[in-house]
Amino acid sequence: MVTKMENGSLMFLLLFLLTVCLTISPLVEANTKTQSLRSILNHFTDTRNVYIDPVAKQRARDFIVNMFKDHGLHTWTEEFPSNQEKYPGVNVIGRLPGRFTGTRDDKMVLIGSHYDTVQTSPGVDDNGSGMTALLQALKLITIPETFKSIAVSLISGRPSTWNQIYQNAVYNFFRSDHYRFWNAEPSLPAVFLTDSADFRGYMQQCYHENCDDISHVTPVMVEFLGQTADGLVEVATNMTSEKCQTKKTADCGIQQLTTAEGEIMTPYYNTEYPNSLVCEWIISVNAEQKDLRLTFTAFELEESVNCTADYVVMRNGKDKSAPLIGKYCGRTLPEPVYASAQSLYIMFHSDELDAFKGFKADWTSTEAPTIKSTAHGPPTIKSAAHDYHPVTWQLISFLVLTSLAIGQ
Repeated sequence: MVTKMENGSLMFLLLFLLTVCLTISPLVEANTKTQSLRSILNHFTDTRNVYIDPVAKQRARDFIVNMFKDHGLHTWTEEFPSNQEKYPGVNVIGRLPGRFTGTRDDKMVLIGSHYDTVQTSPGVDDNGSGMTALLQALKLITIPETFKSIAVSLISGRPSTWNQIYQNAVYNFFRSDHYRFWNAEPSLPAVFLTDSADFRGYMQQCYHENCDDISHVTPVMVEFLGQTADGLVEVATNMTSEKCQTKKTADCGIQQLTTAEGEIMTPYYNTEYPNSLVCEWIISVNAEQKDLRLTFTAFELEESVNCTADYVVMRNGKDKSAPLIGKYCGRTLPEPVYASAQSLYIMFHSDELDAFKGFKADWTSTEAPTIKSTAHGPPTIKSAAHDYHPVTWQLISFLVLTSLAIGQ
């Protein structure tokens, strides 16, 4: 069961929270993958029910907790009232934080599966297979892979609003826990992965019965279980709506650029740049190249008074001590900048709060002389709310002085 949420909470016997840009790497060889699945499934072969074997249920829960922690998840448990006063329900929760965790842009993808059973069954398929798929997916999330795309078709609307004929046709769906996701107000977009309960294979006879045990698990079933875990990871990846970039945040530091032309951009440009970031670019061309010019082609940063939140600083030289050209933020595209020498220093800063698409700029240099502009003028602070154009004021001053000279 995979559900995308923006806010709210769910009571589940297991919740696995993802707020990350997911990338998946090449899968292990088939035999290693089979061993991994078998190893996980073997932890869910006893009747995990508080009336029959509370120790087995606790043992399964401890295994889940340890596996979450071993894979770097922030892990905790929560009790909630059940239909038995003596035995409260216990959620096991593991959270893998992403780059938007703690911000208003944070979203969650929930992957959930039951780890307990009814009193009459070891529950290897129901719910051991579901837990195995979830924990195998957790392993895959920590290693990148490129999957073939898959299509997921969902029925729109809350189930209680469907026409009666269709409700009758999918009656068994209405008795599932998943029903509550779709029928919530507002309805929560979700994908339901099921073992078909008692409608397929040996489970037609063994659903909630003692024969739902490890002896029925064939290599073909294990292979199918692995494919289910692969699909689960891809669905979760797609539902985060995040396109992972090859450029990592860690690569953002000081970049020395010496080509006659090129392009710079903020990390994760056109999605959202990370918070608490400092990036520096030093563009230096050789003595034969003149008229170094930087032109912004896209610009969308956080707006703030005097550009104190997220901003770009431009300096006429090779380092942060060089003369200031300007400081920019907001959504107004800065004017092209010329360097008086052969170097420009650019620094991008983001704070710990809001994030936006970022900027993109390219630079060129030629041997033809041109008139320099803003690099020779006073420093500017430019934002969508406060635009200052020194070139305009210079032009007005020139016209006034010219008029005064003519008047004399």
